[in-house]
Order: sequence, then structure tokens, then C-alpha cells
Amino acid sequence: MNINNITDEQKNNAHSEEIQNKLKKLGSTLIPLYQSILPDLYDWQIPEETIATCNNCVLACKPESGRVDTKCCNYKPFLPAYHVGASLLDDNKGKYRIIDKIDKKEGAGQLGLYANKLEFDALSAFSKKNINKELLTKVDNDSILCGFYDKGQCTIYNYRNGVCSTFYCSSVGGNVGMNFWNALKSFLTNVEVTITNYIQNQINLDSIKREEFNTKKGFSYFERLNESNNLVTANQEYYLQCYAIFQKTDKSVFIEIIDKNLKEEYKKLEAAYQAFLDPEIPNKIKINENVETLEIGSTWTLKNKIGNVELNGVAISFLKAALAGESTKSVCDKSTLFGINFREYYLKPLILNELVIAE
Repeated sequence: MNINNITDEQKNNAHSEEIQNKLKKLGSTLIPLYQSILPDLYDWQIPEETIATCNNCVLACKPESGRVDTKCCNYKPFLPAYHVGASLLDDNKGKYRIIDKIDKKEGAGQLGLYANKLEFDALSAFSKKNINKELLTKVDNDSILCGFYDKGQCTIYNYRNGVCSTFYCSSVGGNVGMNFWNALKSFLTNVEVTITNYIQNQINLDSIKREEFNTKKGFSYFERLNESNNLVTANQEYYLQCYAIFQKTDKSVFIEIIDKNLKEEYKKLEAAYQAFLDPEIPNKIKINENVETLEIGSTWTLKNKIGNVELNGVAISFLKAALAGESTKSVCDKSTLFGINFREYYLKPLILNELVIAE
């Protein structure tokens, strides 16, 4: 197909694909709690993750899947104390699950809600099988289902932690995209650690023994707390007090301590973000090895173990031109004359998923 002979119908098909691949604000995937503390980060524009979607989960879409009833929520999240307090003030389904956990004294600690002993034992057994590469069955996945999961939905969605907010089993950005989400997970987890430590130093604990996080371990040290006498049982009033401190503290205080403690980590996150948003585009490209190309009607799908990209109509013409030896800059420049952003919506995903590489 010659680029100069593109029909209106083919242009419309390409525009339809672009609508599906538009950028979105990162803040739309995160919880509202940190909007005023991390405004720049919340305004970052990111490619929309169209492969790993919660409402159309690739892990649960097949009846034979071991995660058909859990999705990726086979996990027991830690919930910081001020998150717990915020949730208690909201009339959400998760609120009553949180209250039940607190009333039963099941991992309701000074720093937040942890997995209780039975839950931790189940997590340990699951992890051991996973590390040993044993077959993980539906029973295994169901055994560590998150207590806040209900019929495919998260009941504490607006108060979930940084791990849950950033988990994707795959990314439209391939390994580069996964590197970004992992960097964001690490950063947000340490934001939780930093703010938790601040609140612990402000709150009137009276007879409650103060425990501080080791930021190198993050929240994962709940194992030590659960197996020692250091886990102090907390009540609803305590969690509400933690959230009250979070609320009344001027956000500039949190911004300052985050900048002081996490400056280098934020720089690494920015670098991961730039790589995800704007990868280097080679001048000449070719299809990578081990890439499967499916042609069905007027649609091309390129796929490998990292990801897949679908092209329709005019986008195929531009890709063919680039594969035939025309420079990517020339092809991208021509695409704009037809009102198509080939670079942003097709070439970048192809490169990020390592479907095409430098010639």
C-alpha cells in the first residue's frame, strides 16, 4: 500500500486507534490522598495501560485460570494507619471489613493493618511454592485472596497502598513500562513510610510503645512484628487520630520531608518516567526476532512475550514504509500531513515492546 494513496476510511480507522491510545494523567490511577502532596507527579501524562486492565483482567479472563476468582489480588496488603483512619470516615464497603479486622484484633497494629498470623502463614506457603516453581493452583490463589476484594472489585480502592496502586502484570511499555511502575511502587511505599514515621512522632501515644520503620525494609517487616510482642493492638479512635494529624499538617511539611528523604529515589523515578514516555527512536528499524505477525483482513498484530501492538489501515502503510528502509523521521513527518501521530501511538509502543529494533 502506497502512503500517497491513503483513503479517508483508512484515516478514520487510524484515528479510531489513536483515541484508544491517548495519554492519561497518572493521578487518575492513584489514590486522592496524596494529590496535594505530590501535585507534579499526579499531573504526569502516561500511556494508558490497555493490556492489563482491572475490569477486563487477563489473569482471570479464562475459566481455567487459577486466578479466576482473585485476579491479581492474591495478596495481603499493609494499610498505613492514616489510610485506615481516612477509610473509617468514608461510607465504603471496605470500612466495615476494616472495623471487623480491628474488633477481632487481627493484625490491627500501631503502624496500620497487617496480615494476621494465619494470613501470613498462607502467604509464606504460597511464596515458597512460587519460589520453587511449583504449580500454583486455584486453591493456592484463593488461600491468599485479599480481605478487601469483593466480586471483582476493591472495597478500599481510594485508600489502597502504593503496591496495589501500581501493580500491572504487563505494560503497553513492555519492560520499560514495568520498570516505571516498579520505580513508582518503591517511591510511593517510601512516601507511606516517611509520613507514617512523621505521624508516629506527632501522635500522643501515652502507654502505646512507639515503633519506627526501617525504611530499607519498608512495611515488609510485619513478619517480625507479628512474631514478637512489639505489635500493639490499636482501635478505631487511634486510627482516626492518625488521619486527623495527616489532615491538619500543612502539606508543605510533608513535601519538605519527602524531598529531604526521597530526593534521589524521585530522580530515579523521573528517569524511568522519561524512558516510558519518550523512548529513543532509531533512524532505521526492522522487526525483531521471535516476533509473530498476524494479518487478519486490514489489521496487523505484532506480538512477542513482552506485549503486542495492533495496527489498522493507514498505520500499516507507515510501518511498511519504515520497514522498507525509509527513515522513521520521514515516516513520522509524513504521518502528520494525514493527521496521524504515527510516532506517538504506533512507533513508540512497537519500540517499547521490543517488537521493532534498530536496523
